[in-house]
Amino acid sequence: IAENLQLAADVLPKSLRRSRLDETLSRFPDLASRPGLRAGQLSGGQRQMLAVGRALIARPRVLMLDEPSAGLSSKLVAEVLAQLPLKGIRRIVYVSCHPGSLARDAGFLVRERGFTLRSVGAMDMFPQTAHVESIALFEK
Repeated sequence: IAENLQLAADVLPKSLRRSRLDETLSRFPDLASRPGLRAGQLSGGQRQMLAVGRALIARPRVLMLDEPSAGLSSKLVAEVLAQLPLKGIRRIVYVSCHPGSLARDAGFLVRERGFTLRSVGAMDMFPQTAHVESIALFEK
C-alpha cells in the first residue's frame, strides 16, 4: 500500500509528497492501518480505495472512473464514494457496464457532491460481449 502510494507521489515536488501521502491515508484509514500489505493481498474494496487514492494524490481536475464499484458491496460503494476527495475536480467521466450502478452513483454525485450530469450515453465498446457501456459526464 505504502509503496503504491509513494510511486504516485513521486511525480510531485518533494515539498508536497509527505503531506499528500498523509492526506490520502487519512481519507482511507483502512489502508493506513496496513501500509505494508501488497496490492494482491487486498480485498476488492481496499483495491478500489488504493486505486482512487493513488489517482487523487496529484489532485487532477478531471477524474475518470471506470467501474468504481465493481465487486463491492453496497455499503463499501457508499464508503468509497463518500471518501472521494473531489475538491478541485471539475469533471468526472464515469464508465460502467451496469446502468443501475451508474444511476445509483450519479444520484450520489449530483445530490451529495454538487455535480451536474451534463451528458449520458451508451456505447458498444466490446462487440464480442453481450453488454454495452454506459458513459456519463459530470461537471461542476
